Amino acid sequence: DTASVNFPMEKVGIGTNNPNKQFHIFASSTNAEIDLQSGNNTHWGIYQDNASGKLNFWHNDNQVIFSDKGVSAKAFCLNNYCIDDWADLKAILENNDSIIDRDVQIQP
Repeated sequence: DTASVNFPMEKVGIGTNNPNKQFHIFASSTNAEIDLQSGNNTHWGIYQDNASGKLNFWHNDNQVIFSDKGVSAKAFCLNNYCIDDWADLKAILENNDSIIDRDVQIQP
């Protein structure tokens, strides 16, 4: 037996009676958050900060933050090269010809 739930507008709302998309979470005075966890691993959270409006990906601390000014993260890693700050980026670009083959000026 399989139970089914039908939604006439094909939309689900948590904290709202008027969802604007297929899945809509609303929190009036706290952060609207989704937590994801597999097995015994520490969960990851995705939430919109109620005070700032920023979208955060959280795992023991904010790891990636999206705002109207762009994206910030603890580190960006591509192909085993991790960039934690401007010095790391400059070192990678200056010491690896396979990544880039032109003169680059890095300024914070």
